[in-house]
Amino acid sequence: MSRASARRPPRARWSGRRTASAGALACLSFGAAALVGALWSAFSRGNRRHDAAGRMVCLHGIPLGVTAILTLWLQSANDWPARSLPIIWGIAAALILANMVGFVVAALRGQIGRPGGEA
Repeated sequence: MSRASARRPPRARWSGRRTASAGALACLSFGAAALVGALWSAFSRGNRRHDAAGRMVCLHGIPLGVTAILTLWLQSANDWPARSLPIIWGIAAALILANMVGFVVAALRGQIGRPGGEA
């Protein structure tokens, strides 16, 4: 038997377990911010500042989800271990959450969401 025939074809590295964790991370990113923002807006009827703060939380869920999907794509394309996800996505998510807190504080102070688009 020659060496060429003794070699095995490479196995696929993608497993169903990674798919489940990928979906969970992406849904958690989009869903948690959207749920909190929607509930905040729903319970703040008539208060324009709290409504603007709820919208800011909802809008910051989009970059959280996109970051999660891009991180999972990078992890699978480069064959990084699963322990790299909190390191990469955690830092990016912390920066996005800090940005979201700043926007929420500005909305609660009345600096965001004024009619007429004034600053």
